[in-house]
Amino acid sequence: MPHPQTFDSIVLKSIDVGEADRFLILFTRERGLLAARARAARKTSSKLGGALLPMGRSAIGLVEGSNGFTVTSAACAGRTNIRGVRPFLRAQQGIELLLSLIHGEEPMEEIFDLTLDFLNKCANDENDPVPVFTENFLRLMGLLPNIMALESDADIISICDGIIFEHTKKMLKARKIAEEIAS
Repeated sequence: MPHPQTFDSIVLKSIDVGEADRFLILFTRERGLLAARARAARKTSSKLGGALLPMGRSAIGLVEGSNGFTVTSAACAGRTNIRGVRPFLRAQQGIELLLSLIHGEEPMEEIFDLTLDFLNKCANDENDPVPVFTENFLRLMGLLPNIMALESDADIISICDGIIFEHTKKMLKARKIAEEIAS
């Protein structure tokens, strides 16, 4: 039987499966983007549930089997305390960006740290951290040249939206919702 490995993880997405399982999309410091199944995580007696909530950082034990990764343990390593609609939508925009442009298992420590910082700013800042996160993320991914000097948030969003659409052929949903709520 394979031994579990512990990963420093951010839970990007959580989908309830069956009666008690949870399917997770994790962004890990060590391996990049991973999908994992947490068996019985939604049972009231489960010790995994609280550590597997979206937008949270956890130390997650995973074992790789023939059907992919399975969660064996999880412990909260930090909560972002995102409360309210605006902070949630800001965080969701960043997560949607990550899920759209990151593919496969590849360590991305700088992007992992950038994402942690971004989620904390979503919870604590009055200013919108999305434009700066988007610009820095696209630069780290090599999609936005370093020579471009962007002046305003509107410039950043406009150029970044074009780059994102070019690579994914879709617009980000969370941004549209955030704009509708703001108006």
